[in-house]
Amino acid sequence: MLARTAAGKPLEADRLQVYRQSLGEVPLGLLELAVRRVIRENVYHVVPLPGVVSAAVKRELGDPWDVRLAMEDWVERRVGRK
Repeated sequence: MLARTAAGKPLEADRLQVYRQSLGEVPLGLLELAVRRVIRENVYHVVPLPGVVSAAVKRELGDPWDVRLAMEDWVERRVGRK
């Protein structure tokens, strides 16, 4: 779940909805890795746009051509570890 505040400012419900729609299919563990990457690389204290987070997800996956398939493979590798 996204925080209700970011950079000390409240997030509007419609903005949260955009993030949910844009990033809702990303597995939570992968999303966490991508957000950590963005935080490390972000120079300014702003909430990154969904496209920035999506680009970080793609980089975490090794820049695949088919991101959905790569996400499925990522989940399978994690589930197979149990």
